[in-house]
Amino acid sequence: MKIQAGDDYIPANVLIMISTICISIGMVPPLANRHLTDLQSIQYDILLEFDRVCKKLGCGYHLSSGTLLGAVRHSGFIPWDDDLDVTMLRKDYERFLRLATDELAPRYFLQTCDTDKEFPFPFAKLRDSGTTFIEKEVRYLKMNHGIYIDIFPIDGVPLNRAIRRLGWLPISLIGYLA
Repeated sequence: MKIQAGDDYIPANVLIMISTICISIGMVPPLANRHLTDLQSIQYDILLEFDRVCKKLGCGYHLSSGTLLGAVRHSGFIPWDDDLDVTMLRKDYERFLRLATDELAPRYFLQTCDTDKEFPFPFAKLRDSGTTFIEKEVRYLKMNHGIYIDIFPIDGVPLNRAIRRLGWLPISLIGYLA
């Protein structure tokens, strides 16, 4: 699908990226909300595939960050959110990384620094290879740029709930200051 902008044609998947950038700085082009909804719909499909494979492999996970907030507060996505985050305990994360590739539908790619040599992050992404979503900070890397969900491992989680909550405080502070 291509969308006409003046005399030029902009591929819809590029417009999705432009729309989310514009939303984050307060400029909302006329098609931005529609394309953000399209992006979220694809991310939801990726989550469904992730969930299917996790169930088959016996791996637990949790929605995290804005994804969790959106699920609780909006019964879906936060209207302006352009990503989807899940967390897994390290043992489930490692099991998922080891076994998921054989279980995923062909269009999905489990991206790590081991499966995509230019991938620069210390966590995994599950990508829909039939789509394109180029993030500014990795636009020059030769790697899979499909729409994705982020998969974060959680290490050293204490059994005591109060101590576990305190452990998130430094991470939350760093995220807030970044």
